[in-house]
Amino acid sequence: MATFSHKLYHPTNQNPEDIYKGFSWGTFFFGAFWFAYKGLWIPAILLFVSYFFMGAGLFVQFIIAFFAWGIHEKHFLSKGYL
Repeated sequence: MATFSHKLYHPTNQNPEDIYKGFSWGTFFFGAFWFAYKGLWIPAILLFVSYFFMGAGLFVQFIIAFFAWGIHEKHFLSKGYL
């Protein structure tokens, strides 16, 4: 279960974004669609490719769900959020 960790703020307009830690149920149930919804296109494409080639989509989604919020936070940090 994900728990609230902190907020990151946009560098110019100071809009806050909530950051969570823990297991991402959205990623577990929706997989690559969750990443696409959040604007994380590279992880979404990689997950779609893993579905196609590996055939082990549910297992891959389970593993990725533990790292999804960290990937989400790194995405915001790379965009300059503070």
